[in-house]
Amino acid sequence: MAATFAAMHHLLLVPRLRRSSSRIVLSHLFLLASLAACGDDSSAPDAGPADASAEDTGSAHDGGSPADAASPPRDSGGDAPGGDDAAVDAGVAPSGPTIGARPVSPSSPSATDLYASPDVPYGSSEDLAADGSRAAPLSLRRALERVEAGQTVWLRGGIYRFSLAGDDPYYPTAARSGTADARIVIEGFPGERAVLEGTPSDWNVGSFSTERRSFRVQGRFVTLRNFEVRRNAAFGVYIEGDDVIVEGLTVHDNLQTGIANHGERAIIRDNVVYGNSDYGYSNGIYDNGNNADGISSVLATDGTVIEHNTVYGNSDDGIDLFYGRSITVRRNRVYWNGRRPDGSMYTESDFRGNGQGIKMGGTGSQGNLAEHNLAFENLRHGFDISERDNLDCLMRFNTAWRNGGKGFYDLDGIGNLVQSNIASENSEGPSNGTDDEDDNSWQRSGTVAFVSTDPSSDELLRPTPGGGFDDIGAYAEPR
Repeated sequence: MAATFAAMHHLLLVPRLRRSSSRIVLSHLFLLASLAACGDDSSAPDAGPADASAEDTGSAHDGGSPADAASPPRDSGGDAPGGDDAAVDAGVAPSGPTIGARPVSPSSPSATDLYASPDVPYGSSEDLAADGSRAAPLSLRRALERVEAGQTVWLRGGIYRFSLAGDDPYYPTAARSGTADARIVIEGFPGERAVLEGTPSDWNVGSFSTERRSFRVQGRFVTLRNFEVRRNAAFGVYIEGDDVIVEGLTVHDNLQTGIANHGERAIIRDNVVYGNSDYGYSNGIYDNGNNADGISSVLATDGTVIEHNTVYGNSDDGIDLFYGRSITVRRNRVYWNGRRPDGSMYTESDFRGNGQGIKMGGTGSQGNLAEHNLAFENLRHGFDISERDNLDCLMRFNTAWRNGGKGFYDLDGIGNLVQSNIASENSEGPSNGTDDEDDNSWQRSGTVAFVSTDPSSDELLRPTPGGGFDDIGAYAEPR
């Protein structure tokens, strides 16, 4: 609770933006308080070495001032969609908002699971003697080395700190693989707050690869669930293996993209990803804001799904599919990208972030789908197809509102289609008027009105029933 109220105090100091931005900040306060009440489970068995009051060492970008210690808001309420949005495994709770991150239910411990504690140093006598039980937990590093298919590594509450400095440079790597029927799961222990924290100054330490400065997932059939990743010197989570699930994570204040996928058939859902930024760094992969997306699926192909995430305040794009192929992006809430996580602008002349809400790809992208997403108040376009050789990309049933560029930007690649979308109050208009547009709001007569423009509402940007637009946009179902 102390961390939550510190976060609320931090938000109260945010300067007033335009009216809609102020409402988002205020809604965060109430949601944070609600989450703290739900997460403060005093009845949870064996509370462990630390809890949600774990020390917070600050943002990677604020010179050491206290960061938003509590998890950012998960939208609540409403009914979970069915059909192709049904849960893929037992991790997703059966209720939540139609668009944006939903609560993720914890799985149940079994007798064969392993436990890790931030209080056990790797290679210590305690670590070497431990059997990985709840009574004798391992270091996280040793637990990742020992875990087998079908086991869960439970992360007890507290901060797991990693650095490349010193005699034993290390960031965590999940290298072992599960199977389709017996996945490896790495999960925060219910009722506790497990935080994996890197060291931002590692960005300039030695000749380590980008991946070594990130939490890497190299194995196949691995699930990450319900913990926090922050302040890594590169990516928050870097997926190299296939068939990986990332759900219920809070990923923020890393110096590169929050969740970066290079694998196939990944499922990235119900995460809150914010404040990842490489602004102020310009060396190799760091480019003054231009290389830190919220979620990216770059060079990935074959069935990756990015759904039900809340992605905001990242220095580059919200969701980026550059070079990606056959990726589905649906029911995400994406805003304030290319801006700071409090919604304010970068005013520095050397800032280079693109600030697209959802970028459908770049050179060589093909067959990507975006549907039922909300993109609002991003620095540039809400939805973007930025290269003419993006092929067969479909943007349907989405809503773009008050973005700094166009609602939908399409360079008219072969086979692309922009269909049944709503665009309203975008600074440069609804679209750039290509030939591959069909039945969008700007092609109809009348003006779109919304049930609510309050970001705390589950009805955010739902068109008014009977107003002539409720059969298109993010809340409509395909017909």
